[in-house]
Amino acid sequence: MGKVDHTILDSDLSWDTEPRVPPERLYSIGAILGISVFASAIAGAVLMMHNARQLRSGRGMIHLLAGIGIAVAVVAIGAYVLPEGAGIVATAIQVGAMYAYVKATQGPQIDIWQAAGGRRASAWLPVGIALGVLALAILSVVLLGNLE
Repeated sequence: MGKVDHTILDSDLSWDTEPRVPPERLYSIGAILGISVFASAIAGAVLMMHNARQLRSGRGMIHLLAGIGIAVAVVAIGAYVLPEGAGIVATAIQVGAMYAYVKATQGPQIDIWQAAGGRRASAWLPVGIALGVLALAILSVVLLGNLE
């Protein structure tokens, strides 16, 4: 529970018993992981950039570069180490790495934010974008398959 600010307001000299709620919204760890599963670690890093901007931490670009690094590392590992058809293993590695990164870098900030009464951003927009990208990918495969 957030701490209640009991200062006297100058306007009416009454007690302010409501805690101050941050007006911005943050994406939860679950939303970041969900978009990392459906799209990639890069998409999860974009949501982390949004959180960093809302928190005014100035670390948004670092999160994006880390997400790109996680995605590239998993693709490289998948190409050289994992057997063919082990895409689910690569996805699990990517999501696990993203979970550890999000929990370490933004987990405490998100917890403090929510304890202060901060609200979560809706995860439907990123999910919609991920599904749109998936639909475009499937459409491009179908169209390219018909060209041959």
